[in-house]
Amino acid sequence: MIAFKRALACGALLLSSSFGAHAGQTTNTFAFLTGIQDDGSSISLTGVLVNTTTPTTLALPSGVPDRCANLFLAMLGNPGTYNLSVVTDTESMSPHPPIDGPPVTVTVFTNCRLDRVPRGDRY
Repeated sequence: MIAFKRALACGALLLSSSFGAHAGQTTNTFAFLTGIQDDGSSISLTGVLVNTTTPTTLALPSGVPDRCANLFLAMLGNPGTYNLSVVTDTESMSPHPPIDGPPVTVTVFTNCRLDRVPRGDRY
């Protein structure tokens, strides 16, 4: 019983710390995906975000997991059938020696999600 209470307390601490670390998260939800570009250092997704009408391009840093690439392709092949959510976060990184200077803010990929749009709600 004591071990369970300790595990519960540790779990609560870890959960609360993870929420604080992701306070700067941004979620972009695409209704339509019209293009994907991979230049080796980043991936750009172009499409129309939910509740908008103009195309938007979202640049993701390299290192997006392969499993998300499959979601991007499913969305591209079936427009209007899915909503694609891509979550990014910003992190401040200190330069590594021999480079000196102020911290640099970078965008990091957090996760992706593909949700099927119900038939009556399709665009």
